[in-house]
Amino acid sequence: MAIAYGIPIQSKNDPYIRLAQESVKSITDSATPGHFLVNVIPSLKYVPEFIPGGGFKTEARRFKQSIEKLLNEPFQALLQAMVILILVCCLCHENAYFARAGYCYR
Repeated sequence: MAIAYGIPIQSKNDPYIRLAQESVKSITDSATPGHFLVNVIPSLKYVPEFIPGGGFKTEARRFKQSIEKLLNEPFQALLQAMVILILVCCLCHENAYFARAGYCYR
């Protein structure tokens, strides 16, 4: 985090580390063969999530949110640091500058 976004890491209970751990856990849970019944019976992807066997959709939505949070929160913190002019040299600094100017997404 410090190298990529210029965010110092706390030694205990760092929110970014916790977020990264949650995201990695969601990726490994979803990639584990047989963890979800839809991996065995592909036609379950058409079942609504309120019907038994469709709970994987709720989990998938939660997984997606945690991964998007992992991608967006550090970048938003970098942009916030640029606004208040507390900037540490990092890899994303130039990219963030162009993003604020409207030249790129992230």
